[in-house]
Amino acid sequence: MIGRSCASPWLLSAPGALLALALAQGIAAQNHRDLRRVEPQPFAVTDWGGELGFEFIWRREEQTSDRGNDFSRELRRFEECIELTAEGFVYHPLFIEYDALVRFGLLQHRFEADPGDSGSDNLFLNEYDITVRVLQEKPVSLRVRSQRRDDVVRDLFSDVIEFEEMSHGIDVIFTNSLIPSRLSLTHRDYEQRGFSSDSDSTLDTVEWVSHLLPASRAPTDFHWLHRDYGEDFTGRNSGITLRRRTDLTSHDLSATNVWRIDRDGRLRLTTSGRFYDQTGSTEVRQWRASERLDYEITPRLDSHLSYAYDQVETEAQTTRTHRARAGLHHRLYESLDTFAEARWRNTSFGGGDDETSVGGGIRFAYRKRTPRGLLSAGYSFDVDRIDRGAGGTNRSVTDEQVVLLDGVITFLERSDILINSIVVSDVTGLIVYVRDLDYRIIPVGDRFQIERIFGGAIANGELVLVDYTYFQPVDVAYVQIAQSFNVRHDWQRGLLEGLALQYRLADLRSSGDTGGIDLLEFTSHTFGMNYRWRWLEWIEEVEIFDANISPRNSLRSALHAHFSPWHRTRARAGIEYLIIDFTDSGEEDTDLLTLSTDLRTQLGRRTEWEIEALYRVERGRNDEDNFGVASTLRWAWRRLTAEVGFRWEIRDRSGTERDDIIAFVAVTREL
Repeated sequence: MIGRSCASPWLLSAPGALLALALAQGIAAQNHRDLRRVEPQPFAVTDWGGELGFEFIWRREEQTSDRGNDFSRELRRFEECIELTAEGFVYHPLFIEYDALVRFGLLQHRFEADPGDSGSDNLFLNEYDITVRVLQEKPVSLRVRSQRRDDVVRDLFSDVIEFEEMSHGIDVIFTNSLIPSRLSLTHRDYEQRGFSSDSDSTLDTVEWVSHLLPASRAPTDFHWLHRDYGEDFTGRNSGITLRRRTDLTSHDLSATNVWRIDRDGRLRLTTSGRFYDQTGSTEVRQWRASERLDYEITPRLDSHLSYAYDQVETEAQTTRTHRARAGLHHRLYESLDTFAEARWRNTSFGGGDDETSVGGGIRFAYRKRTPRGLLSAGYSFDVDRIDRGAGGTNRSVTDEQVVLLDGVITFLERSDILINSIVVSDVTGLIVYVRDLDYRIIPVGDRFQIERIFGGAIANGELVLVDYTYFQPVDVAYVQIAQSFNVRHDWQRGLLEGLALQYRLADLRSSGDTGGIDLLEFTSHTFGMNYRWRWLEWIEEVEIFDANISPRNSLRSALHAHFSPWHRTRARAGIEYLIIDFTDSGEEDTDLLTLSTDLRTQLGRRTEWEIEALYRVERGRNDEDNFGVASTLRWAWRRLTAEVGFRWEIRDRSGTERDDIIAFVAVTREL
């Protein structure tokens, strides 16, 4: 990401910092000294700085489509600003200590859209970042924080054009030896303007955290979080405009107690409970309680016994779940770990409709030093009997966890899902993602695949939560058997040093009365190689996925390099190619090629150059080409810094082409 003029965009408050600067009696070099030995002063500045500067940004986006959804946007923004930074205290650092960054000036801003609204503004620029600490090292202390920022986004392949964020908060810290606690209050406003979407959101939070010590061997952690969230979202896709209002109010109360029953800590009882209540656009209420007993039988043998109760209430239904587990963990020297577990689960959906699962499993993890490196292997075997009653009903799934990775086929767990009931959110549940903007749903038989959309709001590899309703047509009772095996050898010396070979097997089978429901069954063989040599890494991986739903073969090849081609230069480059061959499911085969590079170098003592480029092309189920390049040239002489840069990207997806270019120049001088 390219930097901006007048230092960091995280900038804060004016009156307090300016008053401190105006009333400062001098600059006291008190850094790295014991705060208790600092001499009191009415107003002291221990460090200060600042800069003057200007910045001009021009950005233009155009979209052309075979379907006629053409439009363009252009942004011109000019800033003249002064930035001041200060650190210091009032009377004494233990009384009031502060650090502040204040940035203010003039902003001329013009935005044009065709079709759409156009306009221009001449605004007073006001950004700040201030933290004030009061009565440090006292039984009760305060930390007051406030910040505001307004900036243009220059990351490659980001739909966000510019954003404005403002937050204020206070932390009250209690240092009582028996009940150390913290109370935090925060208000946040966030405005985001993008090519495909706009959003305005507010978030108010109240948080209380305590660490209680009712007894020397029974610490208790207490946490309460209240959130009040609201968002107005507008999305634009293929000529369709989506407007959505989200309001969520939640209370999250939890407590955990760990009781070390004996003095040496071999026997521990962990008790935890949680109550969560959310109202508004989506209503959810949850109670959760659990007990876990851990006992160290011998230094190499551990055991555990646990029980948990979970009740979830949604607008559609109330679900009650009981879980019980018992297990052993044995360590044989440093080479072999053995895990054995028995488990039971019962879920009631109301009206006599329930699901019961009884089973257990065993796992082995092996590690061994060899004459040339390290050998590791593992094996697991699990058996579960699952009974689902009351067929012919709709059931709800809440917070199914899914990781969305580029090129990885991900199925939602259930079949016969009502597609309009699918809701995807981030792990907090506050940000609700938009279908066909952030992710897409692909039907395969009576199952659904989910994948992220490149350039949307979901990051590659992000964990998301999925809610949906599915239809269970019949009663089912079946046994599910799952086993896996893996082996890997890393050569750490000799001619093959840096080479690793691995193999993974995963197998899932079901037998019994499935009532015609398609339960996923598969056998997966994965062969892989990883080779590291100096600054180079080479990866090859082949997967043969033989399944009753969406069988496929895939090949992944990747080459990454991190090196310094010459003095004071750092370069990174990578190429990755993924082929997915769907064998007999009727799906289109997919090819995905990604090329990336990043170079940073110093051209002499005063000049630094940075360039990054990304090319991504996908063929098959999704046809799209993405190319982007960004470059920045910085020149510094004494206290003067000049910066010029640009970013250019092209997207071509399903007959729609989008071009985006941004250029900027910035000049700053330190005070």
